Amino acid sequence: MGRCVATASSPADRTDSHADERQARLEAEVQRAVRLESLGVLAGGIAHDFNNLLTVVIGNLSLAMFDAKIAESAGGLLRKLNGPPTGHAISRSNS
Repeated sequence: MGRCVATASSPADRTDSHADERQARLEAEVQRAVRLESLGVLAGGIAHDFNNLLTVVIGNLSLAMFDAKIAESAGGLLRKLNGPPTGHAISRSNS
């Protein structure tokens, strides 16, 4: 049986190899960009849904302030919750 002692390659073979590697790198970069774009769309959708839920909660807090019985018993808490968030109020509520 014969044994392969050496191989020969031409400059064209090496050029094709470099082109293939470059093509693979470019394809990987395009795939990465598509994944990042998809992640951005997903994050935007989640933020939009959260904002919709938050709007409902704030709306219900505002409506509760118009109910005399609720405003009388929990008015202070409702005003605190319905007011603009401040760093002090947030840190106090987590304590």
